Amino acid sequence: MLKMTKTKIDLLVTNIVNVVLFVIIFVFGYMRWQKLQDVIVESNTSQTQYRNIHSALKSSRQLDHLGERVYEWLPSDSTEYQRQLAKTNAILGELKGYYPQTQIDSMQFYLGEKGRLLTRIYENVVKRNESDEHLREERQVTGIIRVT
Repeated sequence: MLKMTKTKIDLLVTNIVNVVLFVIIFVFGYMRWQKLQDVIVESNTSQTQYRNIHSALKSSRQLDHLGERVYEWLPSDSTEYQRQLAKTNAILGELKGYYPQTQIDSMQFYLGEKGRLLTRIYENVVKRNESDEHLREERQVTGIIRVT
């Protein structure tokens, strides 16, 4: 009888040890799962940040390409620049949590200033072309022909 009681106690201790080990393994697995979830969330945040940075870079490059051909601009190009500028500013606005506000504001200001300067360059080119045309039309060249 004594032997049987010892066996029941051994079985009970074995079961308790198994339950404790199961709980420890479960808690350890849960903690690892939580860390994995944190890594996934951080990765998604980083991917979003990289996409926003890429979009901002792409938009600013498109603005650069518009500025390269300022001597051939049409009034619609100025409108296109303003549309692209608004899109770029919106994308830059999404980066406010990742970069200092002063840097983003500076970038937005200078892109806007570039648009204003490109428009002024375009207007001056148009005025110069009109003046050149006016000079060509109004000026008469007189020549003297000598016969010997």
